[in-house]
Amino acid sequence: FDLFISLEGINSDIGYLTWYKYEYTTESNEITLTGLQDDTRYYFYAVSRDLAGNVEDPLNGTEYYSSNGLYDQKMEIKYIPLLDWGYNFIVEVDDNLDGIYETTLVRGEDQNRLKSNEYYLDLDTKTIIFGGLSNGGYVPSEDLNSINNVRVLYSGVQGIFEVYTGEPESASSLNIIPSNTTELVVSFVVPKDSQSCKVQRTTNVSKGYFNEMIIAPCESGLIEYIHTNPDINEIYFYRILIEDEFGHESISENRSIDMKDVVKLYSSTSDSDSSLLGMDSIIPITALVGVIMLGFGGVLLYRSRSDDILDENVTVIESKPVAKYKVEELYLIYKDGRLVKNLSDVEVKTDSDIMSGMLTAINDFVQDSFNTEGDLGSIDYGNNKIILQRGTNSYLAAVVYGEVDKFFKGKMINAVRNIENVNPAMSAWNGDAETIIHTEHYLQPIIDETKQSTKEMVDNYFSEKEIVLTTSYEKLGDVIELQVHMSNYSPGVIKNCKLVPEYNGLNLSLLGIEPDVFYSFSDNSFVVGEVESYNEVTFKLKMKMKIPNATPLEIKMNYEQKGRKGVASSLLEII
Repeated sequence: FDLFISLEGINSDIGYLTWYKYEYTTESNEITLTGLQDDTRYYFYAVSRDLAGNVEDPLNGTEYYSSNGLYDQKMEIKYIPLLDWGYNFIVEVDDNLDGIYETTLVRGEDQNRLKSNEYYLDLDTKTIIFGGLSNGGYVPSEDLNSINNVRVLYSGVQGIFEVYTGEPESASSLNIIPSNTTELVVSFVVPKDSQSCKVQRTTNVSKGYFNEMIIAPCESGLIEYIHTNPDINEIYFYRILIEDEFGHESISENRSIDMKDVVKLYSSTSDSDSSLLGMDSIIPITALVGVIMLGFGGVLLYRSRSDDILDENVTVIESKPVAKYKVEELYLIYKDGRLVKNLSDVEVKTDSDIMSGMLTAINDFVQDSFNTEGDLGSIDYGNNKIILQRGTNSYLAAVVYGEVDKFFKGKMINAVRNIENVNPAMSAWNGDAETIIHTEHYLQPIIDETKQSTKEMVDNYFSEKEIVLTTSYEKLGDVIELQVHMSNYSPGVIKNCKLVPEYNGLNLSLLGIEPDVFYSFSDNSFVVGEVESYNEVTFKLKMKMKIPNATPLEIKMNYEQKGRKGVASSLLEII
């Protein structure tokens, strides 16, 4: 067969279709179309010839139908009809069965109200629907002689599809770090290989941004731009523009830095605490918001049931992506193998022997590759992985459970560079860890990001479970603090979520919940609302033990998924 293709811009109206014969190659009964254009709608049909020489041409098609004379007859046509661009769609009827199609019908627009000479065409099902008893329309007489008394002449195609790639994913982890008053390091992460990346800067947002560096082609990963000799009296705003091969653009959030604060930082001779305060003033609020959004996703808003408008007293709860990994340990290690700083999650109790063995494994691996270029990679260590990122004079090792992504590695390298930038004498370190300042300031956020995650939550992510409720508790005297994690691992949103604690009121009493959400007395539940796909929300229930004995407690989450009701539960014993 011969394959023909026509195309039109999605947002254009040219009034006609031009057909092109497409030279194709086929393999395993599949045809691959190449060289397609973006923002374009394609139409295609095939003209086939059988061994007897019969030709079937959808663009000049004729189909026949034999009527049974009843109401609501339906005739399904073979191809997708072309109803615009000057193409005809003609339905003819041979009423007196003499072989002549003398009656031409009219296409009606309203199936519920058809005139006596009209039919209705359902484009979704490619079906002609004739008249009915209640809605009117034309009813062809019964084809007693089986001569196919209904004929349809039309132009059709086998398929219609659109090509639209959408905007490319925007750059993330945009950060501005001053090396000194004469140099700023602008770093960011490109999520996917792109046609070009543009570092844009301005000192006046209202006047627009200007390109400072263009990278083409732009590969995924961490990229840095060095801004030399900035004006010490200016506030600089930066953003990253990414363009794909189709010309679509995405723009990152902007970041700003006030050079007056940089001057204060590097002219300060006060102690390390005041130096840290100076650094905090450099990091703009927008940057902090960006870090929060990167780590915890969006926010979940509970809306008014009546008008979908946010109430004044509505609770705003942070929703974060489900736990794919948990950071258990961070080791900042000098280039010669000496330990500078170690931070651990409070859950993890690492004794000195395990830590010594882990450091030995890390050092043996790193010393062979520290002076080489590229990523140091990772080490498998038991059920964990040790992720490594290097700086100039040190490297950071993260002991994680689960699978990390390149964004996590970007946070690690940014932390190392920030520490080295505020410790310019680190290249000649004397071994005194107290002389390396602000290590905890830059490393603790990496630990805190997964502080509420557990190994069980990570395992749940990689299992086939879709809706999971996990709980843990801490006992402070007679007060129980219960952590509740509601995780949606499904590809769709779950709605009308309610948290239901079930317990013996003689043994326990409920003191409160954080964050504070609406409580329904009618069904003893906390109204949660919606949880987006691959996200989770966390609550802390506070309860009081009335008796010293062990007592069971069950937490349930009722929800709706795709119109069906479901429940997830977690049972634990308070001792």
